Amino acid sequence: MPQPGPRTGPLAEPGTTTREAIRSAATRLFQEQGYARTTVRRIAAAAGADPALVIRYFKSKELLFLETMHLTIDDEPLLGVPLEHLGERLVELLVDLDGAARGIFLALVHGSDEQRIQRRLRDTHEQVLIAPLRRRLSGPDADLRARLAAALA
Repeated sequence: MPQPGPRTGPLAEPGTTTREAIRSAATRLFQEQGYARTTVRRIAAAAGADPALVIRYFKSKELLFLETMHLTIDDEPLLGVPLEHLGERLVELLVDLDGAARGIFLALVHGSDEQRIQRRLRDTHEQVLIAPLRRRLSGPDADLRARLAAALA
């Protein structure tokens, strides 16, 4: 009886569970290829797992996407600069997003034809950009100005 060959992919790493390997592979593929071009089969292959396990653990590609694509930025740079430099700092912060944050944001945007992903994108935009800006601004139109500034991002 032939012996199985050496394992490849994330499961080859000792201590990696199948669920963790699938999650890791999905995160990478969604960031690199977006929601539409990432298939359950590609995720499973990259994780060294069976496609049925992807569905067993995560129920659907969409739910796996929502579990893996979370965007946060450190809002301290927005809260710590003088108000007259806030616009400049916001632009710097958005331009300097690291590769992972940029990949997650783009994956959310590109997957936004799905309703739950649209909600995640709106919620992320609200929490990551609008809310920190709103906290810095004053006046009755602070929310409107925060939303306008965040819309440019």
